[in-house]
Amino acid sequence: MKKLIALLAIAALCVCSAALAEEGATSEEGKFHTLIEDGEFIIQVDSEGDLAWMADGMEQDPSVVELAFEDTVEDTYVARYAPVNDGEVTVAVRHYTGPACDEIVTYDLRVADGAVQEVTGGSYAVTPAYWTMDLALLGEWVEDETQFARMTVEKNPERGYDITVVSPVSYGAYVFKASVLFDCERDALVYDKGKF
Repeated sequence: MKKLIALLAIAALCVCSAALAEEGATSEEGKFHTLIEDGEFIIQVDSEGDLAWMADGMEQDPSVVELAFEDTVEDTYVARYAPVNDGEVTVAVRHYTGPACDEIVTYDLRVADGAVQEVTGGSYAVTPAYWTMDLALLGEWVEDETQFARMTVEKNPERGYDITVVSPVSYGAYVFKASVLFDCERDALVYDKGKF
């Protein structure tokens, strides 16, 4: 299993340069809208009713802001952060396709005098189209050191890739199958259901 993870990590590194990431929170064709109102920071995403958006719950750092509201209202995803203490913090909203984050936008906030004062920076990343990764991933891969374990990567008809890893009897004897997706936040291929 460690070899599989290593092979997937290598494959992800081959395509990480294709990941579309930009510095500064940007508006992708007006999709993201933000405002500071009554000292709170509000993010609106034109989601067309897509329920796969999620905001940081701030479990990682609840000391500066807290997630006060999150819901989809009339085809718009809305997240609202309320100040807790003065300081600086990064908040994010993510879109998921299965186990993979396929779009993320972050905002760096400065909180002072009990209110969110300004957005000081941020970032935007999206999973590239899978066809841009095909050349780097499709085909047969062999374990680097021993050449025993072999992985075959094929296009999944719906999205992402189907992988099969085969290890011979002399080397653990297993077959592992999974469908993998590219996660733009982790910059790696991920899966949630695989089987030996």
